[in-house]
Amino acid sequence: MLTFLLPAFLGLALHVPSTYAVPASVSIARATSVISNQCINHEYRDEWFVADCLTGEDATTRIQSAVWLNNKVANLDGELKWDVGGGFTRSCTSCKIINAGATFTCSCGTTWHSGKNVSRWDGTLDLDEHISLYSGQLLSNYPSAPKTPSAPLKAAPYPVPKTFKYSFGGTASCPNASASEPGRDYCNWLGNCTATSFSAWTYQGPIQCYVPVIYFPDVHYIFSELKIEAEGAYEVLGYADENCEGGVVEKVGPESGGIGVCKALGTPVKAVTVRPLFMGDPN
Repeated sequence: MLTFLLPAFLGLALHVPSTYAVPASVSIARATSVISNQCINHEYRDEWFVADCLTGEDATTRIQSAVWLNNKVANLDGELKWDVGGGFTRSCTSCKIINAGATFTCSCGTTWHSGKNVSRWDGTLDLDEHISLYSGQLLSNYPSAPKTPSAPLKAAPYPVPKTFKYSFGGTASCPNASASEPGRDYCNWLGNCTATSFSAWTYQGPIQCYVPVIYFPDVHYIFSELKIEAEGAYEVLGYADENCEGGVVEKVGPESGGIGVCKALGTPVKAVTVRPLFMGDPN
């Protein structure tokens, strides 16, 4: 994944070894938790919360769905909080689901001189606060209301994958990226898109209107071919402008060219959104 990790020392504190960290309370489950009452087989996997939940069709029909947590939850001095910046995985480990699916807990690093006087803290989060069921699908209402199914779901279009990681790449150019060297193409190191060529951008969850860059923020990649590699059913939406204002001009995925297949694009793509086609929250 093309992210930069915060220095490890930001998660350390003074005086007390982590083995003496004082755990936070984990008794935050609601008395009437929707998740614990209607979902089973709760699991935290690859930064996603996964469960099998009742669809509402009857008392037994369930469907598996998932919500990506890493773009919604942050570690704030050892405490897990809903936050649009996300990123709790940079400083939290040993994460798990407890209280029959109602609570998410991790061992999280604390902030230097925070006053907790421990290096790790057992942070907890009430999942029911911002995750609920919509016709059987787990969706988050944070930071905004989700697009919900109009009727109870009878079957998932694609299964929730065992591994959520995916990567995309292709044939790209980026001319005129440098004022000192006008016309130089900084992107030709990618080579041409083939079934075995390198997919440079790797993620584990949805991304929204992303302008592909590597290391240099002023060098923007413009794709003439695209492919996506994944175990799960993800779809790349391509845009002809970097603000994603002109609508989707290209799609690449299991229903548009296939997984692992290079697709020649009729319109050059300057920005992408990647969304799950399986029962995964797209936000």
